[in-house]
Amino acid sequence: MTKQYKVLVNTGKAETKQTIDIQQGAGDKGQPVRIKAQAGAKYELQELGRKKPVGPDYVKAKRVGKDLHILFEDESQASLIIEDYYEVMPEGYNGVIGQAENGGFYEYIPEDPRVPGLISELAQGGQAVNVALGGAGVSPVGAAVAAAGFPLLGALGLLGAVGVAALATSAMAATAAAPAQTTSPSRTTTWSSTAKGCPTAPWMW
Repeated sequence: MTKQYKVLVNTGKAETKQTIDIQQGAGDKGQPVRIKAQAGAKYELQELGRKKPVGPDYVKAKRVGKDLHILFEDESQASLIIEDYYEVMPEGYNGVIGQAENGGFYEYIPEDPRVPGLISELAQGGQAVNVALGGAGVSPVGAAVAAAGFPLLGALGLLGAVGVAALATSAMAATAAAPAQTTSPSRTTTWSSTAKGCPTAPWMW
């Protein structure tokens, strides 16, 4: 049975939001959906026919020139092409997200989270990379300013643009509110690399 998908383009502005339907196999038929990239936008993938408006567990991502190609399950050609993605997006910014079963939003990241496999770092002419929902939670709303303001985002790709911005804002607020101390309290923070409700098992088509 042919699956149906949607991509929700969220720029943070109501007048530029888009919802576009995509049919599985459209790319293999030579009829991919093409949309123009917008700086800082979020591209939320949805798989229809499920109990909740969640994203597909896995997709494949490939860079072709300045464009980002997204391949859905069992596809050999991309059914979604985001044109000029690598030209207009802030460096290190991953705008491809989905909603998990737990209600949270997450980026699509490689199961082997090395920088070359991140969507933002895909090499021109490389093979399509398997990516799944995971990493730290992100906002479904576009955040171009937040992404552009953090040059270390490429190294912290798994946190996402909004996650880095939230960390920085929280840290500044805590510093301003904390009283002066002669000694600093010891504190350990543990990050979880996999979101609850997101798949972790190895996968490939």
